[in-house]
Parts: sequence; C-alpha cells; structure tokens
Amino acid sequence: MSSTAALFLDGAALYWALALAGGGSYLLAAALEPRRIAAAR
Repeated sequence: MSSTAALFLDGAALYWALALAGGGSYLLAAALEPRRIAAAR
C-alpha cells in the first residue's frame, strides 16, 4: 500500500516507468505462456 502511495508523490516518474514496464512484461509473459507450454509437449 505504501508503494502505491509513493507513485503519487513528486519525483515518482521513475517508479511509474518501472511499474509500467513490469506490468507490460507480466502481460506479455502471460500471453505467451500457453504457447510455451504447448511447445514443450
């Protein structure tokens, strides 16, 4: 909860960039996971 609050403080642009990059990476990994599992069979 405190990390979420930190995003709204001044100078949090770096944290926003990290949060967006991490979220985008998670979505990409979640989208590609079924393909990885299918290829492993």
